[in-house]
Amino acid sequence: MDFFWDADQNLFLSDENVRIHSFNGHLINKIFTGRVEIKKRKGGDEFTIYFVNQSGKYFYFRYRNNVMDFHTNQKQIMERFDAVEDEDRSAEVNGIKYRFKKASRLKVRSFQNKYD
Repeated sequence: MDFFWDADQNLFLSDENVRIHSFNGHLINKIFTGRVEIKKRKGGDEFTIYFVNQSGKYFYFRYRNNVMDFHTNQKQIMERFDAVEDEDRSAEVNGIKYRFKKASRLKVRSFQNKYD
């Protein structure tokens, strides 16, 4: 994946191809349309991954301050995510607490609109 510095947004930005080799032990080995942003912020660095497949199904991940936001337009996946209790969406590793939460559709749309 190639990155370039976007001085206007003060971040590193990938090209429009997101390559995924494997996920959870399953070989994917595909290239998707999407973006990766790495942003240095005073309140904590931010890392965002967004990709969409040929049928329009997208995945959005944003990590900042030990919190991973997630959203997809795949209804079954979001229903399974919503079924997990809040207290089961966190873990402590080496004394650091990490959380996994649902991103709003507005946040996803905002990210999508930046690069349309």
